[in-house]
Amino acid sequence: MLSAREGKDGTQVIVAPVTTQPPRAGDAVVEMPAAVRAHLGLGDARCWIVASEVNSFLWPGPDLRPVRRTGDLSPYYGKVPGNLLRKVRELYRRAGPRITPRST
Repeated sequence: MLSAREGKDGTQVIVAPVTTQPPRAGDAVVEMPAAVRAHLGLGDARCWIVASEVNSFLWPGPDLRPVRRTGDLSPYYGKVPGNLLRKVRELYRRAGPRITPRST
């Protein structure tokens, strides 16, 4: 989550997606370290956090899916370490990202 703002209809969040697709030239991405992938339960495949194409939606809302490994209905995978989140946020600010509205 890159930002959250309270509104009359709920909390509007901006989140950066994670992908296993290798970045293309010019993509604003940060590779997720193996230790962070393991901590979040994302497996062994390399993945990247995309700072140039983010999503905006209400939290909680229909765009959230439960994490299957938790045994409950939580959409929460876990925390991204502060230093990694700072890198993504800085790249986000510089990239001038395309924001895709979801359930806004």
